[in-house]
Amino acid sequence: LSRHDHNSELGRARGGAGGSRDSGGIFPGDNQTQTSEIATNDRLARAIHSDYVRRRKRDGSLPPDDPALRDWDELAESLKASSRDQASDIAHKLAAIGCEALPSEEASAEAVDLESDEIETLSHLEHQRWVDDRLRQGWRLGRRRDVAAKLSPYLVPWSELSEEVRDLDRDSVRLIPRLLADSGLSIVRRDSRGR
Repeated sequence: LSRHDHNSELGRARGGAGGSRDSGGIFPGDNQTQTSEIATNDRLARAIHSDYVRRRKRDGSLPPDDPALRDWDELAESLKASSRDQASDIAHKLAAIGCEALPSEEASAEAVDLESDEIETLSHLEHQRWVDDRLRQGWRLGRRRDVAAKLSPYLVPWSELSEEVRDLDRDSVRLIPRLLADSGLSIVRRDSRGR
């Protein structure tokens, strides 16, 4: 999702402070060091935030002085944590559709694009992740978005969201393959690897 009220943040790296789930990270079952995984998650989190800012500035949905539109280095820690959580949740989402991320050199011929039904499934998951993240941080349902008061009108089930708000989640999910590719990773189907 990534409403940065939204707070898309590429997940708290496995073992990092406050991670929402131990998904095994981006490299499930791999012997990558925790340092490498944290670096990958941080790159993904920064990219998620950057994309969020670009999209919100383009659509004008937030005022220019909104705290969620600040550069990463000036961003509130809670917003960074949210983007990190979103990043670390990528592995969980991919597993939900029978996929995983592998270093591109290991995945070359097997790399896949997300299908429309998979994008919809992952968008539902992203919205629920986002709601859970907001609630953990003390946000409450409110008529209007108010970052300072931790209020959001989007803390509702997927079925109660407008298509415009659902598209925020869909856009975040559609970004996953590119984010992973920029980090040298490709999405592969587990069944194509005999798993």
